[in-house]
Amino acid sequence: MGAWTAAAARMVAVAAAAGRTVVSVCRTAAAGGLLLAALGAAAFGAAPAGIIVPVGVSPAGAPDEARSLPPPPALKAASAVLYDLESGSLLLARNAFEPRPPGSLTKIVTAWVVLKAAHEVGASPDGDALNQRAVVSREAAGFPGYSLRFEEGEEVAVRDLLAYMLLHPGGDAAVVLAEHAAGSTAGFAARMNQEAAARGAGQSAFKNPHGFDEPGHVSTAYDLALLTAAALEFPEFARVVAARRAELPWRGRLRDVRNANSFLWRYPGAAGVMSSYTPAGGYSLAALAERDGVRLLAVILGAPSARERWLDAASLLDYGFLHYSALREAPDLERARYVVAQGDTLSGLARRFGVPVSAIRLYNRLEDPDRLEIGSEIWIPR
Repeated sequence: MGAWTAAAARMVAVAAAAGRTVVSVCRTAAAGGLLLAALGAAAFGAAPAGIIVPVGVSPAGAPDEARSLPPPPALKAASAVLYDLESGSLLLARNAFEPRPPGSLTKIVTAWVVLKAAHEVGASPDGDALNQRAVVSREAAGFPGYSLRFEEGEEVAVRDLLAYMLLHPGGDAAVVLAEHAAGSTAGFAARMNQEAAARGAGQSAFKNPHGFDEPGHVSTAYDLALLTAAALEFPEFARVVAARRAELPWRGRLRDVRNANSFLWRYPGAAGVMSSYTPAGGYSLAALAERDGVRLLAVILGAPSARERWLDAASLLDYGFLHYSALREAPDLERARYVVAQGDTLSGLARRFGVPVSAIRLYNRLEDPDRLEIGSEIWIPR
């Protein structure tokens, strides 16, 4: 341990002289209870301001129960998060801030934006905004791929379009909703980005309302957890994504629509939300489950196969339910300690490290974002 400390001290001195940030190779040695965290603490007494020091996920001082947690499941997905809906906090994160194609999980955000606008407007002169009828355009009627086959000029209630979009893998219902709400899919995508950023999901860049692969159309597991949690606040959304099938109005009759998210059948206690596959995005899933009053949301992005997607989600939820109390006390997050330097701001740190301001606030439970004390330690999401 002496050799490590001496080497770390030399790194700090060299980097400090050059005015650079140091990234340490130190980690928490949970089994031995050792934390080589503040580089040069033995030599300097404290870590210099502006220094970021990666540490393990069980910080010193964590409850014994948290430090003795078994290792989390080994995931095959490119990124994943486990989100606690009660507290609005992350319990586990892996590559949570890596931008990736979100696929059909985009439609969760589309539904949220539509529902948010409908509830803000309230009852219109024509009645409930969700009962308004949207007109199918030529673009929507000719939407490629597996679609519902709407006809140009057909009128469909917004409420029914939402259900079709969330249950069916096609993208034409999303196009009709976007055009009805904003006049065009491009205009609606701009609204999606604005609303997402206001919610704290600032790393997302939505280019369309349906999630088909398109250059620059990306989100993150963290952003999608925030936005899915926001959508679940609307009963209309929560009811549809929990349904295994639904009978929806279709040209004067009822049409039976089966939910494309088969995780509802695969996992006990599953209550939504949506699955996805695109060539660029791989196999992805937002999965809500409830057990003994605890509601957990797993977001899986970029799994190599449908089977690995289901296994990742199930093992992540199982781990969360089994160790819920311990994870609430000491979440399993990829993060690093940072010593606040003069001139630091949350927005500046977010830009510097490529993470959302909301994530820094969440990791540190900051109520007042303007209070960063020079020399204090905070967590930086990694």
